[in-house]
Amino acid sequence: MWLALLVSTLSYAQSPLLLGNKGESRWLVEDVESDRFFEYDQEAKGPQLFKGDEVELIVTSGDRVRIKKGTRYGWVSASVLSTDAPVDDTTPEGLTGNPLLTPTP
Repeated sequence: MWLALLVSTLSYAQSPLLLGNKGESRWLVEDVESDRFFEYDQEAKGPQLFKGDEVELIVTSGDRVRIKKGTRYGWVSASVLSTDAPVDDTTPEGLTGNPLLTPTP
């Protein structure tokens, strides 16, 4: 009985209607090590994330965000994520100023 209740509760909690932005891309604005669980646990770390990495938004809870990177999940502060993809600033020297090669905002 408890198992059936737990399974139905978990499936309800994962409903996209309740999660809002589920599946949207976000990008890291700084390097951060995620936490595997919502509550900080020094022994249970999530994936290591680096500035510019793209992650999938799973759910937001206050100022914490559950993300997915590859096949791993973690919790990070919402302040380390951006809705804007990083700009590729690797244009070769001497070609800047060329409107065909300069990224537009």
